[in-house]
Amino acid sequence: MRVVTVAFNPGEELERFLASLAAATARRLVVVIADNGTEHDVVTAAAQRHGARVVGDGTNLGYGAGANLAAADLEEDWIVVANPDLVWKPGSLDALIDAGLANPAAGCLGPLLLNPDGTVYPSGR
Repeated sequence: MRVVTVAFNPGEELERFLASLAAATARRLVVVIADNGTEHDVVTAAAQRHGARVVGDGTNLGYGAGANLAAADLEEDWIVVANPDLVWKPGSLDALIDAGLANPAAGCLGPLLLNPDGTVYPSGR
């Protein structure tokens, strides 16, 4: 599985995002960060701490183009595109992939998103 995120002047949320991925899945995980404009050292240092790869030179390509760049050489069976302000719950990526395996006709899946206070965020509008 590949997790792709686009970083544009990330703060501490990128570090939390990356740290939370370890418990989110027991599957083989490749993490690619598109650097879409930031102090490059911030993204590179976070990526190195968590075994992620950085693509891009800090030019703001836009979210979609950044995500496409990070997914460009995809070899994995699954791709997850996520904002870097997410914090993954333990097992959450495994549950998402399991849902995809149980529903092979699904073209796109989305997780239940929670606000910091635990209420459901109205996604999939």
